[in-house]
Amino acid sequence: MGQTHKVLKETWERQIADLGLSAPLAAMLRTICEQPGSGLRELARRLRTDPMNAKRLVDHLEHEGLVTSSEANSHAQRREVSPTSDGLARVAGLVERSAVLRRQLGELLGESELEYLQELLVRLEDALVDDPASARPRGDHASASDAKPDTTRPRREDRGMKTRNGEHEF
Repeated sequence: MGQTHKVLKETWERQIADLGLSAPLAAMLRTICEQPGSGLRELARRLRTDPMNAKRLVDHLEHEGLVTSSEANSHAQRREVSPTSDGLARVAGLVERSAVLRRQLGELLGESELEYLQELLVRLEDALVDDPASARPRGDHASASDAKPDTTRPRREDRGMKTRNGEHEF
């Protein structure tokens, strides 16, 4: 699976290279556009990354003029992040490229196989999020019943990603 992930990420990065974004920057920008006004911790949670990485990505997007941030009225340390008009235009390009890549994958695998693969990946991700013990290597004797579901991390459907209708986010 690691090799497949690497090839898919490289393919996606070639698709978006002319937009001047890496895959992580693209994911952050799309997330900001889906939830304008979100704070860094919420963005980190939605992208399943740590807050410092989210801060680095937001800082880079802000430097490029694709997002703006401001202190929240409710909390002095909270940064609220929103897209600029340039950021929204860049996301339109990402959405277009995502649709192109999805069509290409559909042609390679067939539509029904691609949809089935997406469903399996969603189920795997949800299972690993709900039961992190299931990802432990053999030999780790902690019981799966000892693990508690991770309720701090959103399930894919809670993150606003469409999964069964061909609009999977790359």
